[in-house]
Amino acid sequence: TKVAKLIAFTKLSNIREDQETFWSTVVQFFSKADDLHVGEVNGLIDYLNFKYREDSLYSMKNRTYRSLLNQSQEWHRLVFLKEKGESHSWESSGIQPLYVEEVVDNKTIIYRTVELTSSSELYDEGNAMQHCVSEYDEDCIEGHCSIFSLRREIDGEPMKRLATLEVELPSRQIVQAQAKCNMDPDTKSMELINQWIDNSQIRRNQEVVRERLVQPQGQLAYDRMVERRQMNERQDFNSELMIKVVFWILYIILRIMTS
Repeated sequence: TKVAKLIAFTKLSNIREDQETFWSTVVQFFSKADDLHVGEVNGLIDYLNFKYREDSLYSMKNRTYRSLLNQSQEWHRLVFLKEKGESHSWESSGIQPLYVEEVVDNKTIIYRTVELTSSSELYDEGNAMQHCVSEYDEDCIEGHCSIFSLRREIDGEPMKRLATLEVELPSRQIVQAQAKCNMDPDTKSMELINQWIDNSQIRRNQEVVRERLVQPQGQLAYDRMVERRQMNERQDFNSELMIKVVFWILYIILRIMTS
């Protein structure tokens, strides 16, 4: 049920009926995966569309979700760089990064901010965090802002991205702090961000908001923040499309059960 609801909000509703045999195997593939996200699934559907057009015999057999996701991410990276023409890079802002070490249950946990200084790094951040930070490269090149990735690192475990931060230049004020899928940063992330402000050259704004960082003082910064939030708003699907998707999923399930 959970997967069916998630699929209802993905691009699977736009699949052609003459390709039903292949896409029904994709539905079955997703039904066995855990912790799916709409953004990831849509990215996979784009990649599978490409692979199926390239080879009509392409099959979902013997594939794992993680390996397919890695292949999809690499394909999207190549498409992104091809559309950009090249991967741009720019100078660091010189802002002192955050670095915090904590020991929990005999494990050393490192929290740090990493400044992203190329189109490729912005793409990787946006792809992992499911937001549109990859579109900020021109702002970074022109010196309007710097983008930082707040991360947690534990020896022997994969690095985890906690939040993406936009620092307006030259005022050095944080005007955005977004966790995955444009969610608000959690309490720990906010503590770290405030600690970074206290110990770096980033300016503290006058009015502090607990869940989101401060409202910027300058009108230009405020206009930029409003524009970013509008760009990040999710589109809602209308009732007609939802009914179409639900019937399509039920039809596939019925075909599978009766075959």
